[in-house]
Amino acid sequence: MKGKKVDRLWINSLEKEVEGVTGRISIRFQGYSYEKISQLSFALDVTTSRATALLLDASIHNSNFIDRYLRTFVHTTLDPRRMKELKKIMMFINDNNPYEEKLTWGALILSLYEDLKEETDNYT
Repeated sequence: MKGKKVDRLWINSLEKEVEGVTGRISIRFQGYSYEKISQLSFALDVTTSRATALLLDASIHNSNFIDRYLRTFVHTTLDPRRMKELKKIMMFINDNNPYEEKLTWGALILSLYEDLKEETDNYT
């Protein structure tokens, strides 16, 4: 992803001392994404901040949306060989899962991220 511009999301830093509960997050979008959100906010007759909040709320409560989005993101980011290997991992986990639950792309990516984070925390 070097040289490729991506949308960014910042959530209140854990190092900052925050009094009370805050729901504030900061998001920076590239022009194309911002334009689409602006069009949506105009159609809904709300601010761009409110339209973004509605999108975030809908995506959090609709796991199928998140799963499809992550699958598409991973598919466009990884080369075909790595994508094939990742699908093999998911099939293996789903075939050998004693709880009869299907592993979603979101759960797999979250698990990989947490494992990677633990590994890097051990070295710093």
